[in-house]
Amino acid sequence: MRDLGGRSLEIFKSLVEIYVDQGGPVGSKTLSEHLETSLSPATIRNIMVDLEDAGLLYSPHTSAGRIPTIKGLRFFVDGLLEQKELTLEERIQLERHASRNNKNLDEIIADTSHVLADLSHCASLVLAPTIDHVRIKHIEFLPLSDGKGLVVLVSNEGTIENRIITLPEGITVSQLQSASRFINAHLVDHTLEESMGWIQKALLQDRHQLDALSQILVQQGLAISIEGDDEGSLIVHGQSQLLQSIQTIEELDQIKHLFVTLERKETASKLIQSSMGADGVKIFIGAEHELFKKSGCSMIVSPYKNEMQQIVGLIGVIGPMHMNYRRIIPLVNYSAKLIAKLLG
Repeated sequence: MRDLGGRSLEIFKSLVEIYVDQGGPVGSKTLSEHLETSLSPATIRNIMVDLEDAGLLYSPHTSAGRIPTIKGLRFFVDGLLEQKELTLEERIQLERHASRNNKNLDEIIADTSHVLADLSHCASLVLAPTIDHVRIKHIEFLPLSDGKGLVVLVSNEGTIENRIITLPEGITVSQLQSASRFINAHLVDHTLEESMGWIQKALLQDRHQLDALSQILVQQGLAISIEGDDEGSLIVHGQSQLLQSIQTIEELDQIKHLFVTLERKETASKLIQSSMGADGVKIFIGAEHELFKKSGCSMIVSPYKNEMQQIVGLIGVIGPMHMNYRRIIPLVNYSAKLIAKLLG
């Protein structure tokens, strides 16, 4: 900003605002009609050339006007963007869907994600917290065939998660029930991580309560719950919103590739890692995030934390690089705060 003069900043800011609104190249004539300062198209063109030399603009086609580069959009978002306040109607819509109303946590997160997609006119994504990060209401061991067992975990928020384990050889239904009762006596209203130490201590102090096979089952069931590689379920809504901005077959192929990438298991982990340490909204423009190198999209996400201030999930939107950052950033930020409030 120190290197650009007042007129250059005004022209650049106006050009990006028009680009975000219309989604296409902006010419000098269009700019001259939007600027508060009276400048000739020739003067504007000269300044646009300087901005292009600075790496902030480029021309996709000869005499087609200019659009901001990824560097230019980043400069705009970080230094020139003025965020818009949410309207009362937007707040009410988000709050209505991010409330209990006899819904469990999974339903609340899904509903909030749907509303975010509708309000932002983009695809929404949400990484829901795993059962490891919420407080447990009940756990049950159930027998399956071929020596396998099912661990059913139910959280206070109504989240249900099933995980398959290998049962100790020779264990009976009665021993499965004993293991379930023992864990529930020490685990209710605590997270799995909190309960692990307590239960290990209780096993040492009260070994007479459980036989050897039941003790193995308790330790095995908790270990697979806490140490599993599940990063949470990544849910995407409103994919059709992305398709509306497509103009070429090449762009369609790029969006298809993005959808395939979002379905991969490791994507959730990458999203969490890229958002670690973020205090509020984080913005990835185009190729700044490896997920979007070939898609020409941007992502605005905000992680949300549990009451121990651990990042347990995130919510956000994916849209074209000309998405309305000014309006969408506060939408994402408010959605994350509502979910964090529920977890707290």
